[in-house]
Amino acid sequence: MRIIHTGDLNIKEKMDQQTNEKVFKFINEIKDSDADLLVVAGDIVESGLEDDYYKAAEIFEMLSIEKVFIPGNRDFYNGGNVCFSACFYDLESALDLPEDPMTQRRNGNRPLIIDKEYILVGICTPRRDLSTGVIGHGQKRLTENTFKEYGINKYKILVMHHHLLPIPIGGLEENIINDVGDIIRMISDSYIDLVLTGHQHHPWASEYSSGVHNKHYTTILTCGSPTMDDPRGFRFNSYNVIDVDENSKKLNNAYVKVLTGSWSKEQMIPMNEFVKIPPQTKKDFMQSEFAHYL
Repeated sequence: MRIIHTGDLNIKEKMDQQTNEKVFKFINEIKDSDADLLVVAGDIVESGLEDDYYKAAEIFEMLSIEKVFIPGNRDFYNGGNVCFSACFYDLESALDLPEDPMTQRRNGNRPLIIDKEYILVGICTPRRDLSTGVIGHGQKRLTENTFKEYGINKYKILVMHHHLLPIPIGGLEENIINDVGDIIRMISDSYIDLVLTGHQHHPWASEYSSGVHNKHYTTILTCGSPTMDDPRGFRFNSYNVIDVDENSKKLNNAYVKVLTGSWSKEQMIPMNEFVKIPPQTKKDFMQSEFAHYL
């Protein structure tokens, strides 16, 4: 299974020409990919405004690929949680299980997929008009119970907007999830395999294992932005490409795909290589050993 993992598109009803071109470059690349699932990890729109949401919904309708959306802090600005519920799915019942979870995979674009080989649960971490996030005891318990009941012998994926662990060039960690310790405990207790986040506009990969000799590791991936003018550290617009072997329940590989407007494996930087790239200007990158990825 191939997953496209992105976020922080910050779509507006009226975008400047450069941003508009980036959005459609991204859409065209997804169309040409052989991906099975698109995960958008929040900050879909710029300021939570109704017209921005309609524009975003119109853009994503161009893709026939299966899609999962979760909200980010920008999506909730200006009371945007109401518009999110109107354009994507009802946030109040987002994780309520359908009568037959195996056949009713999603209601609209709800952040819940229960498949034969994997389970994906997306949670809502933003709060209105705040940059910080929180999961809350009710949502935590509901998420835990969903993984416990339907995740046995499945590859487990958790999606949220706010990043869980500090990442390089992130600055002062003021926008991390307020109750992040509770989420870390949930990830450990539920044996979650993969966590997908956004928020920082910078791709990164980490592995987490609780205890000292725990053999189970959780891979935590943060994505860059394919459209924003201010990607951090890595000065190119990008998104993540993730390959999961559903049969062996293992992560085969993860890549950072540079946005160019064309789908090419040569533009996919393996995460193990990407984490070696120091923060630098575009000019420095073009003169480095990593330039061949462009």
